[in-house]
Amino acid sequence: MAIIKNGINGAFSGKVGTIVGTSWRGLNIIRSKPKPPTHFSEKQLANQMKMKLIQFFLKKMVAVVRIGFKDDDIIPTAFNSAMSYNKKNAIVGEFPELSIDFSLVRLAQGTLYFPEDFQMENDDAGLHFTWNKNSGDNGSVDDQLLIVTWNEEEAVCDYSLQAYRSNGEFNFMPNNIGQGTQVWVAFVRQDRTMQSNSVYMGMVG
Repeated sequence: MAIIKNGINGAFSGKVGTIVGTSWRGLNIIRSKPKPPTHFSEKQLANQMKMKLIQFFLKKMVAVVRIGFKDDDIIPTAFNSAMSYNKKNAIVGEFPELSIDFSLVRLAQGTLYFPEDFQMENDDAGLHFTWNKNSGDNGSVDDQLLIVTWNEEEAVCDYSLQAYRSNGEFNFMPNNIGQGTQVWVAFVRQDRTMQSNSVYMGMVG
């Protein structure tokens, strides 16, 4: 049974035969009811495994990808864009031995200027970042530095937006640092209209 909204000419929600009506992000959607497959090929199983790997990882980073990828009011969303890119580019191996290559992960995507001389060092006091203050051809002195850390052992993420491009350096102690913690950085506009591609800085801890 389906519920008609706004009269006979309006959208409906629910199932009518093989048709499903729903709404998502303000859009009225009609789609056919999917038929569950009775058998999966190895290619389909590999695709499902890739989806699960990336979905588990990025669900821990929803706040990050909403900053790093543009989140428009209509599809695709920032999360979907991040899922699509990383599922295609950041998974390595052959099914069923698939895994995420963190050096290939992208948590921000865009054309905002990122300094080529960006450096990271770490010690017991935390992570130490340095970079050229030059804004390049499209940067701004008040662009924010996005730092993202991922503790794979505990499956937790931490991030920072405390530093600005004009600082040229920043010290950060993640809440979740441990053995095998992965680190990425990017620059983002304060109004979120532009982002740089994220850069993988390596593993610490």
